Amino acid sequence: MLPPILSTVSPLTPDLAEDFTRYVSAPTRVLEAVGSVEWGELNRPGDSGWSARDVLIHLADVELSDAHAIREILTGDPLESPSPRWDERWKTRLRYVWRDPELAIERFRILRFSNAEILERADNAIWSRSLGGNAAARDLLEHALKHVDEHVEQIRALLHR
Repeated sequence: MLPPILSTVSPLTPDLAEDFTRYVSAPTRVLEAVGSVEWGELNRPGDSGWSARDVLIHLADVELSDAHAIREILTGDPLESPSPRWDERWKTRLRYVWRDPELAIERFRILRFSNAEILERADNAIWSRSLGGNAAARDLLEHALKHVDEHVEQIRALLHR
């Protein structure tokens, strides 16, 4: 039996539908930002010390973290207190420099589409209410949109300077 939150499927409201379309299109925007550069060009770091490769892998890792949060929000399970995104720590300890950027793009795409499938079928009430102190799904969606937009611009700046 489905939890009550997932038992009723309601169509997305018009304002949510527009943001949801942007959410689903994120992998395409990331691919467009990368363009047709040689994979070796992804390794060139910018002033921040981050390369386009680092950003691509970061996007995939954060999407994995968001996937967990989405499932907790939608099932009503309490989120552990939000931990800060340990961007530099992840970059170093997860050895972004050795990880495959093509695989990162694919992992991001698959996770984003999986998350979208779940969110698309969620009851509209989940978008505005918080459960047990958790963020609402709307907050998570807005954060994900802003996060990808910022990193798409970062990738473009790194690769097309």
